[in-house]
Amino acid sequence: MSLSSLVAEFLEATKTRDKKGLMEFINLKLGETWEESDDDLTHEHLHKRREYYDAEVPDGVLLLTAGVDVQHDRLECNVVGWGVGRESWGIEYNVFMGSPSTSDVWQQLGAYLLKKFHFQDGNAMGIAGACIDSGDGHYTTEVYEFTKPRENRRIFAIKGRGGVGVPFISKPTRTNRIGAALFSIGVDAGKSTVMARLKIEDEGPGYCHWPRQIERGYDEEFFKGLVSEKLVCIVTGK
Repeated sequence: MSLSSLVAEFLEATKTRDKKGLMEFINLKLGETWEESDDDLTHEHLHKRREYYDAEVPDGVLLLTAGVDVQHDRLECNVVGWGVGRESWGIEYNVFMGSPSTSDVWQQLGAYLLKKFHFQDGNAMGIAGACIDSGDGHYTTEVYEFTKPRENRRIFAIKGRGGVGVPFISKPTRTNRIGAALFSIGVDAGKSTVMARLKIEDEGPGYCHWPRQIERGYDEEFFKGLVSEKLVCIVTGK
């Protein structure tokens, strides 16, 4: 190929911000390896990328889900809207203060998961399902006691499992004393998927939206936590 043709291909790949096309250009035309990097994924960039929603739920949302993290003094709940091609919209990030060993904080969460969120036209949508991290064992029983009677509403306990090749979602087990369904989540696969989607800069499939309204809870600390982990490749040998 002529140098002018190579330049034209390179400019086309960078102009459209087509990562796949640029990767193929680097691999096939230049004969070089493609290197993934998280260096350009900063919490400042994602925080600035927030946008103003015209309603609680933007029109592209087809489904709402919630994820709940269990800490020693609080429950943190993130409600996300999903559209075509897994395009996502952060809807609301809420923190319920209180020890998970007490019933009050779980009652607050239970009431919140019944909340209806509204579109601009007044139509409402509820949370279709939720996952609650059963954690490191300190509050596992409390999580099971909360999810077991709500499984008919697709509210389930989950537990992260690391390792290469571990599927993102595995079939549930019920080997705990309460008999609650527990889904194992492949954290390596899940985090890699999340990081890849955070790098998408054009609205459409896989793109992540967040609201700029302060009361929604997506402050700078949220984004610091979102990008706090980095992918590290370790090569071992005998």
